[in-house]
Amino acid sequence: MPQLLLWIGEPKKLMRLEMPGCAEICPLPRYEELVAPIVPTDEDMRCLFQGLEPKDLERIFDTDSVEPGSA
Repeated sequence: MPQLLLWIGEPKKLMRLEMPGCAEICPLPRYEELVAPIVPTDEDMRCLFQGLEPKDLERIFDTDSVEPGSA
């Protein structure tokens, strides 16, 4: 099955992801093509962050992980 190596950071290791429609190791351009339909557009991101205060953005981007219910 085609795969992609993903660095998950914690624990510090590579994880193999199987990618349908890809070669043995999925090249980055092919991966980008496969995920393009689900990656938010710039406009989607503007809508998502619209109305947030600077303190909200700081909390979002300064957090290593998000606890359930903390967002």
